[in-house]
Amino acid sequence: MTATRGLVLCGLVLLGLAAVHGALPYYYPFLTHASNHSVAQGWRQFGDRILHRELVRRSASFLRVVTQEWRWPPKGLANATITYVSAADLLQDGTGGYVNVTFGGVGLREVGLRFKSQRGSGFSFLVEVYGR
Repeated sequence: MTATRGLVLCGLVLLGLAAVHGALPYYYPFLTHASNHSVAQGWRQFGDRILHRELVRRSASFLRVVTQEWRWPPKGLANATITYVSAADLLQDGTGGYVNVTFGGVGLREVGLRFKSQRGSGFSFLVEVYGR
């Protein structure tokens, strides 16, 4: 019984040290509340150009989840290879939505994103696509 109590105490001390030194989100991500709902895929390289920038926004609906499918480029207009896709959540208070890449992406000529709000909230994202 004493050994178990000692192990628990040791674990709590280590967890406290990790929290004090800022390592808690890295080593124990399940213990922190992440309010960042953004996504970034790929990397920007020298010589890339901005292919598309758009504000994707939907207003809230009472007690409902709001979704939206987004696609770039419009069908048949693929003319560049994508190197970086970013969808930044503009609502930084944790009430924003979520975004997932549904098809395409880095190294391809098209990308599709799906935006989803939290129940009773809207979302606002700044989407940027870079490529060559």
